[in-house]
Amino acid sequence: MHAEAVQIVIRYNQRGVSTSSGSKSIWGASDLTDAVSVCQQVLSLHDGPQHLHLIGYSWGACLAAHAAAQLKQVTAFVGVSPVTGSVASFFLRSKRHLAELRIRPDLPKMLILGDHDQFSSLSGLQKVFQLRKQKAGLQTPDSMLGFIRMETMADCDHFFANHRAELAQKIMHFCASAYEVANQRGISQSSSE
Repeated sequence: MHAEAVQIVIRYNQRGVSTSSGSKSIWGASDLTDAVSVCQQVLSLHDGPQHLHLIGYSWGACLAAHAAAQLKQVTAFVGVSPVTGSVASFFLRSKRHLAELRIRPDLPKMLILGDHDQFSSLSGLQKVFQLRKQKAGLQTPDSMLGFIRMETMADCDHFFANHRAELAQKIMHFCASAYEVANQRGISQSSSE
């Protein structure tokens, strides 16, 4: 992706995390609302982007999936190690939020996880998206989901220690491809990640 294509990058902490004010909700409802609100705020900026690429990590991947399902201005989604374990699924309904992406068959989607992830698994993600078993790295067509790229990184856990540069390259490559697809479809050159 060309540097001039990226207008703005937003990274925010959820309520009650690090120096963010507010408090965490065990059910995550405020997190879902905040994710959509942040996107809407960015889209409303004067001379701001008209389209967004959303990238989320862990629970943030589930939040980004929820926002991507709500906002047509999202032109690409990347979920890194989205939590699908039973505790997260029960309290945060993480699988349900990931599955919301099914209403966006037009949206390019990528899911990346480590082969030793403690909070997610390839089989768990395949169940969420009702995908047939596949080899890592293949794009899977699904009439309800569109195309989704699932990748498993070798020798990585949930935190990708010592593999973050490789992870960043995979994300940038996917976003560049999604950007090109958006341009071919005639979507404005404005883009944000």
